[in-house]
Amino acid sequence: MHLSIQSGDIVRTTARRTNDDPSVGALYAFLFPKLHSVVRVAFCHPACSLVTITLLLVATVLTGVLVLLLLPPTLNFSLRSFQAPDHISATRWDAFRAAENGNFSFDAGGRTSVTRSLDDPRPSKRAAGGVWPSCPSTYQTQRIMHAHWALSLVYVVPKSSPDQNVFSRLDRIYEIEQHVYNDENYKYFCHKCWSCSSCDPVNSILTYFYKDKLLPNSGIVEDTRARLVSILAEAPSSVLWYTGGKLNNYSSTLLRSEVRIGVPLPCHDDSPLGQQHDLVQAFFLSFIPYLEGVSSDDLEVLYGGTDLVNHAVDQAVVHDAKLSSASFVMVMVMVFLLSNFSISATIISLLAIGGSFPWAFLAYRLPLGFESLGIMNVVSLFVIIGIGVDDVFVYLNTFKQTKELQGLDTFHKRLTHTIMLAGKATFYTSITTAVAFFANAISMIPAIQQFGVFMGLVVISCFVSVSLFMPLYLHIWHYWLSAVENTLLSLCCHCCRRKEAGLSVRMSVVIQGNDGSHDPDHCSKDSDLDSGTDDDTDDVTDDVADDV
Repeated sequence: MHLSIQSGDIVRTTARRTNDDPSVGALYAFLFPKLHSVVRVAFCHPACSLVTITLLLVATVLTGVLVLLLLPPTLNFSLRSFQAPDHISATRWDAFRAAENGNFSFDAGGRTSVTRSLDDPRPSKRAAGGVWPSCPSTYQTQRIMHAHWALSLVYVVPKSSPDQNVFSRLDRIYEIEQHVYNDENYKYFCHKCWSCSSCDPVNSILTYFYKDKLLPNSGIVEDTRARLVSILAEAPSSVLWYTGGKLNNYSSTLLRSEVRIGVPLPCHDDSPLGQQHDLVQAFFLSFIPYLEGVSSDDLEVLYGGTDLVNHAVDQAVVHDAKLSSASFVMVMVMVFLLSNFSISATIISLLAIGGSFPWAFLAYRLPLGFESLGIMNVVSLFVIIGIGVDDVFVYLNTFKQTKELQGLDTFHKRLTHTIMLAGKATFYTSITTAVAFFANAISMIPAIQQFGVFMGLVVISCFVSVSLFMPLYLHIWHYWLSAVENTLLSLCCHCCRRKEAGLSVRMSVVIQGNDGSHDPDHCSKDSDLDSGTDDDTDDVTDDVADDV
C-alpha cells in the first residue's frame, strides 16, 4: 500500500520512511491488512466500544477498592527508609540503640522486640478502654520504665545578642522546662525509675542547679556561676553533651535538653509499640504551639527529634500531594486547550492515566511482595502525569494526521494506522522508561528500591491503559461525541460573536452620537453581522471538527 502524506509545506516523514525503507514498508504492508481485519471486527459499533470502556473503568475502580481494603499499603515515610538494612553502619546503629535501651533485644536483621528485664509486681488487670488517661493513679506511680522516645530541646543565643553566654539565661530555660514538667499529661508519659513515685526531671544541665537535686520544682540556685565553676572543676566532661561539646571559659552559645518518654506506657503493657508511638507523637505535638512562641531576641528555642521529623515529613508529603493535584488540573487544562477544546479527550486522559495506579499497585503487592510505599513514591504522581499525557497526545495527533493520508478513506483504516504508529511509538518509549526505573531495584536503600520498582510498574500500566482506552475513545468520538462537541462549540462561538458584534455596534453608536450622525439602522446592521457570524462559525466548527 503506497501512502503519501502532505499538509501544506509540512511533509509527514512517518509514511515517507515507510516508503524509503523497504523492510519497514514490507512489514507495514504485511501487518496492516491483518490488523485492519481485527479492528473491523473489534470496533464494529460504537455501542460495543462504549460497553468495553465502561467495563474497563468498572474493573479499574473495583481493583482499586479491593486493593485498599484487602491489601492496604504501609506508608513508610521515616528517615530509616533511606538506610541500607544490611550495611555495617545500620547494624552498628541498631546495636547502639539496643544497648542504650536495655529493654530491647537486638539481632543482625535490625529487628527489636520488647522484653522484661525484671518481674513486674504490678497487678495485671488493665483499665477499661486501654487508653492512658483511663488508668488509675495507683497504677502509674510504681512501674518499670525504659527511656525510648525523646523530645529534643535546643537553646541557642542569636549572633546579634551582645551577651553570647547561654548560662546567663538559665532562669528562662528553667521556666520552659518547668512548663513541660508540670504539664498535666506528662505524668502518663514521663520516664520513671523502678520504684519512683514521681517523674524523672527533664534531662538537662539544669539538674545540676536545682536547690534540691531531686526536686525540679524546688527552683534553681541563685549563684549559678559558682555552681557552674564547681561542676566544671569536679567533672568537666559530664556537661559537654549539654553544651554540644563546646565550652570555653565557662561560656557557651548552646545548650540542649531531652524530654524522655518511658515504655511501656500505662495500661499498654501488651499493646504494640506502634500504637504507643502514636500516643507519644500526639503528646509531643501538643507542645509545638508553646515552643514556637517562647523564642525571643536573645534566646532562640529549637525543638526536634525523630518523631517530630517524621511528622514534618508526613506534612510535607500531604503538601506535595496537594501540589500534584494542582499540577494534574493544570495538565488537564492544557489537554483541553491542545485538543481543540475537547471535553471528552480531557476526561478520557484523566481516566486512562489515573487508572494505571490500581493495577500497578496490585502487581507491586502480590507478585513482587512489596508491602510498603516509601516517601519517594510520591514523585510517581508527578512523573506519570507527564508520561501519560505524552502517550495520549501521540494517539490524538496520529489520528488527526490520518485524514491527510491517501488510501485511508474509512474510519477503520485510520484507526488501524493510528494503532500501528502510535502503539509502536508509545511502546518503545514506555519500555525504555520502565527499564530505567527498574534498574533502581538493585539499590540497597529501601526507599530508592521501592520507588524504582513501583514507578516502572506504573509506566507499564499507564501504557497498557492508554493503549486500551484511546482506540475505544476515538471510535466513540468519531461517530457520537464529535457531533455533540461541534454543536456545543458552535453555540459558544455564536454567542461570542454576538457579544463581540454587539460591543462593536454600541461603540459605533457612541462615536457617531458624539459626532451628531447617529444611524437609525444600526439594529439591521447588527442582524446582518449575526448572519455573517453564523456563516463564519460554521466554517470554524468544520475546521475544529477536522482538527480534533
